[in-house]
Amino acid sequence: MPDAYDDGGLFLISALARTTSPTIDQQLAIADAQLRFDPLFLVTSAADEGPGSLRQAMTDANARCATSCRIGFHIPPSLLRNDVATIRVAAPLPRLTASVRIDGTSQKTFLQRKDAGHPIVMLDGSAMREGGGVEFGAVSGGVIDLALGNFPGTAIALLPHGGNYALEVRSCFIGTDAGGLVAAPNERGIIAAGTAAISSSIISANRRSGIWLQAEPTPPSR
Repeated sequence: MPDAYDDGGLFLISALARTTSPTIDQQLAIADAQLRFDPLFLVTSAADEGPGSLRQAMTDANARCATSCRIGFHIPPSLLRNDVATIRVAAPLPRLTASVRIDGTSQKTFLQRKDAGHPIVMLDGSAMREGGGVEFGAVSGGVIDLALGNFPGTAIALLPHGGNYALEVRSCFIGTDAGGLVAAPNERGIIAAGTAAISSSIISANRRSGIWLQAEPTPPSR
């Protein structure tokens, strides 16, 4: 992996093929390709703030993403309880103004648990007095394979400013624990302005609507 992967960019990769067979032409075969890596910000702690936290990764993504980037999770097994890394959010997280994909599948890859049928990372808002979970103000990005529960407000708000956009929520458990069996209600599950791709998710037990669709990027008053 290139040293500059954290910053993203285009990288030149060359492949060289040759043969030692006397019956095959000894001419070398060389192929070059350019691969684009999105900047990656890793969450390595279950703490709510500080180095390696989700809050810090979101802050860094807002500051450094010129086009698009990804937030991944490599939380050590020692910080998991009942096979789940729970991040207890004590105050509203930064609103994402950059195009960011928060990818919980990276935690499964890190733990070699790709076969797990539920998220391994949960955002828990039970320590908050008000506010929601993750809010998107950019026109692309989304949340993949996370559980979000116990938020006084909306778990995921897809409220970009202007034009068409490509925001998604996929393979998430919203309003339950990470196993999908115990209620962990948010006020609302998802608010989306315009169109949104919401797929393969459990959205249950929220106190008001599971999904609220609206025309303008302004949260409902109730």
